[in-house]
Amino acid sequence: MRAYLLAKFLIFSAFLSAQDFKVVGYLAYWNFDTAPTEIEWERLTHVNLAFANPDADGNFSFEGADFAPVVETAHQHNAKVFVSLAGGYLTPDWQTNWNNWMQPANLPVFVEKIVDFVQMNGFDGVDMDLEWQHVNDLYSPFILALKPALETEGLPLTAALPGSYRYPQITATALAAFDWVNLMVYDLTGPWDPSNPGQHSPLWWVVENATGTGRDERGDDLGTWTGCFWRAFGVFVAAGYR
Repeated sequence: MRAYLLAKFLIFSAFLSAQDFKVVGYLAYWNFDTAPTEIEWERLTHVNLAFANPDADGNFSFEGADFAPVVETAHQHNAKVFVSLAGGYLTPDWQTNWNNWMQPANLPVFVEKIVDFVQMNGFDGVDMDLEWQHVNDLYSPFILALKPALETEGLPLTAALPGSYRYPQITATALAAFDWVNLMVYDLTGPWDPSNPGQHSPLWWVVENATGTGRDERGDDLGTWTGCFWRAFGVFVAAGYR
């Protein structure tokens, strides 16, 4: 069971305070069919279903995967279920659709489609996971449009962001809009870098990059944050909260 959990999940453990402990699992859509019976649900407080992307009409799906059984089973075990949008890799079509629907003229309808998707399918919140080259100047206005629409319905908004790099396109106001941020502190080395053997996510790197109090290089308040992140070939810390 432990091997399954490590292989199939990206797990975040995060602390807002000693009284507010979260264990957030990222479950990929290609594992939805076996997840309900294989996961030790009692170990999780939140599950982020990864990843939903829009089609040309702005409608979201998980590549046709049936996610309803996962949502139902998670709720039976008192785990919150968030839809995680985008992902570290986007197909050319997904990239085109994101860039189109985040245009200012399309934002009102796009935000409405996201909120409708969340409510119609019983999700408890939204996790934003656009990464690297896909984080452009449209990102912050999109977040600032999505936040109040979700907040009105009592739905949290979170994000997965790098633990050791600040996207310059994300404004301080947009960063503050997230209820919490999962900091991705991992990939120090791996099979892609055979000349640099060592631990994939050593504790010293975690402590240096994903535990702290203060401000980033732009002077924006980052608050106090810490956390952990596991996956199949390593253990790494990534979550942080304001």
